Amino acid sequence: ASYKKIQDNQELKVRLEKPELKANLPKLYEFDKARYDAMIASKQDHLFKVTSFKHNKITGTINTEQEEGYLLFTIPYDKHWRITDNGQPVQGISVLNDTLLAIPIKKGDHTITLHYFPLPVWIGLTVSLLGIAAFVLDQTWLKKYRKPLEIASA
Repeated sequence: ASYKKIQDNQELKVRLEKPELKANLPKLYEFDKARYDAMIASKQDHLFKVTSFKHNKITGTINTEQEEGYLLFTIPYDKHWRITDNGQPVQGISVLNDTLLAIPIKKGDHTITLHYFPLPVWIGLTVSLLGIAAFVLDQTWLKKYRKPLEIASA
């Protein structure tokens, strides 16, 4: 049987796991593909259009018709994303069990910028610079204050 056609001879059989059945619990659902296709088509003019993409920065534009809602990005959520909406900072929200990133958005035109630079990189850079500075100071001190070695002659 085809899933697209309803036929006269289709049957639905239910096998019970327990010997009783409450009549109000079974539910059947039907996917309304025509409605889904119409909804997707209506959203095509309101997609997030990426205008610039770099390894740690994404910029794009979007026009929304909905008074209030959320813009879902299909990128992993991380608290180190720095996001601006028309130049104003926006707090990212973790959605779908802390897997994806979303931001609150209101009706109108928006230019969204997402910039990613995680804190551990800053910590690593700072520690590395401190290590280099300590090494340079140590070498300078050694050259200035080290006494030449005296070699004993036999």
